[in-house]
Amino acid sequence: MTIALFERTEFFVDLRDESSVDAVALSFLSKNKTVLTHYVLTKSHPEVETISLPKDPLVCVIPVIANSEIVACPSISRTNGKMDCPVMRAEGLEAILSVPLFVDLLGATALSVMNAKPRIWNKSEAKRLGDVALSLEQSAA
Repeated sequence: MTIALFERTEFFVDLRDESSVDAVALSFLSKNKTVLTHYVLTKSHPEVETISLPKDPLVCVIPVIANSEIVACPSISRTNGKMDCPVMRAEGLEAILSVPLFVDLLGATALSVMNAKPRIWNKSEAKRLGDVALSLEQSAA
């Protein structure tokens, strides 16, 4: 898998606009599970920003990556810290829909879309993001 694909701003812009969300992130958990790297595009950062953090078990994409489950959280502030995410907090983002992407020699990956206001994610939005993730996984293979 090549990370270069995910550093392309147009991929993030297209997904953000198509999904009508405020931010898009691709998150990588390193193979040794010690570093979580986010490639993030938000309205306040119009270019893809790379943020690397020590892995925190509370970070909201960890359950997605670790359990290969879709996470649809309408409001992280209403989870009493169970879905904390420093990236979302810093950007004023509230709702997240995250899908597992793939596991390879580099680690594991999740694709997420986020909203500044609370948002109930419907099944078609989850399916659409899953379809995007699947197409990325197939193109990276």
